[in-house]
Amino acid sequence: MNGPAPPGNANAPLAKGRRDKLTGGREYSACPHSATLTEQMPRGHLHQAAVRCAYCGRHLRWLPKPETIERRRLNGFKLATLAMCDRLTSWERHFVRDSSQRKRVSPKQQEIIDRLCATYRKEAA
Repeated sequence: MNGPAPPGNANAPLAKGRRDKLTGGREYSACPHSATLTEQMPRGHLHQAAVRCAYCGRHLRWLPKPETIERRRLNGFKLATLAMCDRLTSWERHFVRDSSQRKRVSPKQQEIIDRLCATYRKEAA
């Protein structure tokens, strides 16, 4: 029972030779400073900008690209419009409800949202 911890279980007993758990306070503590700097990433970078602590330089989070923000806003409008449509099937209604509660949608889910809009949007507008 005291064998090595299964992968992904940081609170399990320590494996032989490990000195500290992954959930130690030092590794995952939030930056105590409140001032931040926004650092623009170079063109073609995966992310738009990084938010860093102004005092210690610790990376705090990534900022989304403007087109990502616009796509999410447009999806919110599309899903709200679809939710008012009476002709949706049971599966489509559940899909719209579940998708509207997500922050991100996969490319396949985006295709379904676009297809549903093309089919039902004229009726709801």
